[in-house]
Amino acid sequence: MTPDSPTSRQTPAPRASALLTPLACAVAVSLFLVAGACAAADGSADNAVRFSEGWQEHTRPLIFHGSRMEGGQTLWMVPATLPKGNYRVITLVDGQPRLVDGQRFTVTSDVFREVHLVISNSEHSPEAIDERWVILPGQPAAAH
Repeated sequence: MTPDSPTSRQTPAPRASALLTPLACAVAVSLFLVAGACAAADGSADNAVRFSEGWQEHTRPLIFHGSRMEGGQTLWMVPATLPKGNYRVITLVDGQPRLVDGQRFTVTSDVFREVHLVISNSEHSPEAIDERWVILPGQPAAAH
């Protein structure tokens, strides 16, 4: 075989710049993550969800309906006696309410409708609260 034949190609040695590219990407991603975490920590007081005065009187516990076979999740049922409205799910952490991410539902006048929620096992004693009592970031406090 001659050095110029197509079957005798040699792989060139990797260049230093080719080796640094994955390292540079990893460093850049790490810096973006750290910067994002710092920004979230700085603005956490301004971006916190708040609750209107008297919110404690307007929560209702959900009814435990069993564990899911997939593991790590439990099934909860919304009490049929809740009045019509839009609701969010909260749990109490050290006596302070915290919204359960992505958990919201609507109660309609349909008496045959059952509302079931799948919630992570890490959320203990979830409760329903009417959205009128939740003050989202950037939203003015509502008068009740």
